[in-house]
Order: sequence, then structure tokens, then C-alpha cells
Amino acid sequence: MGKDAKKSKKSKRSKEKKEKRRRRDSSDDSSSDEDARKQNKNEKLIQRIVEHQKKHKKVDSEYTDEANPFGDPNFSKPFVWGKKIEKQIAEGVDVREMSAKAEAKRHQSRLEEAEKVKKRQEQREAEREAMQAELEMIQRERAAAEAVELERKQEDFLLEQSKMRSQARLAEGRPRAVDALAALVYDLPGVDPAELDPGSLLYGPGATLGLLRELRADAAAFQELDRVDAGRAAFWAALETVVGAGLAEAQREEEVDRAKARGEPTPAQYAVREAGWHGSIEADVRAMLAGKTLRELGDLEARIGEQLDSGEAADPEYWQAVLTRLSVERARAFLREFHAEKVRRSTAAMLAEVDVPAAMGWDGAAQEEGGGRRGG
Repeated sequence: MGKDAKKSKKSKRSKEKKEKRRRRDSSDDSSSDEDARKQNKNEKLIQRIVEHQKKHKKVDSEYTDEANPFGDPNFSKPFVWGKKIEKQIAEGVDVREMSAKAEAKRHQSRLEEAEKVKKRQEQREAEREAMQAELEMIQRERAAAEAVELERKQEDFLLEQSKMRSQARLAEGRPRAVDALAALVYDLPGVDPAELDPGSLLYGPGATLGLLRELRADAAAFQELDRVDAGRAAFWAALETVVGAGLAEAQREEEVDRAKARGEPTPAQYAVREAGWHGSIEADVRAMLAGKTLRELGDLEARIGEQLDSGEAADPEYWQAVLTRLSVERARAFLREFHAEKVRRSTAAMLAEVDVPAAMGWDGAAQEEGGGRRGG
């Protein structure tokens, strides 16, 4: 009885195992069929999507199937990436996202993004070029400023050398014509401005043609080197005007005298009378201008200029000739007033250093007077 029960139980377990195996095999077959159906469905879907995209996708190219650089007979046919579509379907991407319209939209979006990237690159390139140009401009300006500063230092050095040479020649008793004027302008030590009269140097009997030529060249050198200080620049400019006028007059006299000595006629350039001018009125005009201050001459020049500009001048050529002489007279007035101001400052400085009561003996007299009162 025990053996039969064991056999029955063993047979039962064997049947159960077979049933489980049968069911598992049946389930595997059913799953395989389902997978096959899904695979077939996906393949059909992929094929429809590929055909849809090929149908609606456009190929814009200047090449044809017969003429293209790749030798591709299917060049004009749109390319559709089937593996990509298969992967998208496997990943569960919405089929609507794989339509030709959606692809065209994405393509347009990519083009727009590429255009934005291109514009950003162009903008960065333009900014880089602008920065480079600005940097180069700054470098040029810096180099120019350095060159100007170097030139200024060189001019300052050369100016100091010129002043030292003038001072040395004055100290050694062998001055050139410009040295006295340089001493006046730059307050060179050991020189009293009161003893320096530009007028006697420029208009006196010693103002020969050779001296004026030498003075003009030396003064031009100072004028070229000393352009920073407005007052000194104005002095050298006025000197240039006066010396130029004196040089022209001295040259005229020399050439006329030479012609007379040789028994020749007056040189042609001096024989022609100046428009609106006659020698007989020279003295009258000089008398009219003489003794006027720089300001008075400036006012007179302005009034004559206004009359000429308005057309109200009775004799325009005459007044134009007067203006020519007036500009020279203004330069002379400037030199006079410049010299007078230097003398005034020098005198004031000397007086500030002198004990006037002691120099005049007032201190001793005051003490004696005070002592006499106390004794009385």
C-alpha cells in the first residue's frame, strides 16, 4: 500500500511538470507571434513614413542625376534615413513628429538657428575687428603723444642751449644781435632790462642789412623752439614782423644806392609806385601812427578794416596801404610795451629787495629825532 501511494504521487508530479512545460511552450509561441506581429507592423509603419518623406521631401540643387560631382544616378531623389526612423519608432517617438511637414519645420528651425549662429559669429568678428581698430588707434595716439612729448623735450633742451649760448656771449662781451633780446625775453641773469632797448637795436643807425639778416635767422630759431608760452611767442612773432619790414627797407635803400653809384636807373621793383600810396604822405601816416599804444593801434586797425569791408572807404587802396604799415607799427608797439613791462617788473623786484628807509638814511634821522625829543 505504501509503494502504490508513492508511485501515484510521483506520477502526479510528473504530469504537473509536463503540464507546466506545455503551458510555457504555448506562452512562448504566443509571445513570439505577438512580437512578430509588432515587428511586421513597425516595418510597415517605417516603410510608410519613408515613402511619405521621400514623396514630400524636396531636393534643391543645381545638379542633376546625370551631372553631379558625385557620380550618383539617384542624386535628385531625396535621401531618407531609414535607420533613424526605425530607432525613433523603437523609442516611442510620435509618428506625427516624423512627417514631412514636421521634418520641414525642424529643417527650417535648424536653418534659422544656423543663421543666428552665423550672425553671432559675424557680430563677434565685427566686435573683434572694432576692438582691434580701437587698440591700434590707442597705440597710434600713444605713439603720437610720446613723439610730441619727445619733440617738446628736445625743443626745451635746444632752447636752453640757445639761452645759455646767448648768456655766454653777453658775459664774454661778444654778443650777437639776438642775445640782448633773448636776455630781455628770458630774464637772463646779470642783464638789466632797462639797458636793453629793442628800438635802438632795430631802428638805430647800427641796424644794417647784415645785422638784420643775422637777427632774423637767430630770432626765427628762438621762435621755432619757443611755441608754448603765448607771451614769448607773440614777442618773437612781432620781432619777425618788424625785422622783416626793416630788412625790406634796408635792402631797398642798398639796391637803390648801388644803382645810383653805378649811374644806373632805379631797380624796376622799386620804381613802381605802390597802389594808393605816394611818398609825400609817408611822413603824415607815420605821424598819425606814432606814439599810439598797442590798444589804440588795434582799434584803428579794426575801424579801417570795417570801412574796407563795408565799401564805405573813400580811397580803398590808400587805406589798404595804411593797414600794411599799421600792422608793422602794431608789432613795434608790442615790443615797446613788452620791454616797458619787463623794466617795470625788474624795478619792482629790485625795490622789494632794498630797505628804502635805510638806503635813504631815514632810519638814522628818525632815531636822532626820537632821541632829541626824549632828551628835551
